[in-house]
Amino acid sequence: MKILVLNGSPKRDKSDTMHITRAFLDGMKEAAPQDIHIIHILTRNM
Repeated sequence: MKILVLNGSPKRDKSDTMHITRAFLDGMKEAAPQDIHIIHILTRNM
């Protein structure tokens, strides 16, 4: 299965959301091999 994670937090890998997401992805890896792509989306205020 392919999994795409889009993270919009400015903290990137250190965000609370990514901690929860990594726990979810670890559980998914136990079920079957996964193709995981994580993209950090950052926006600037203009």
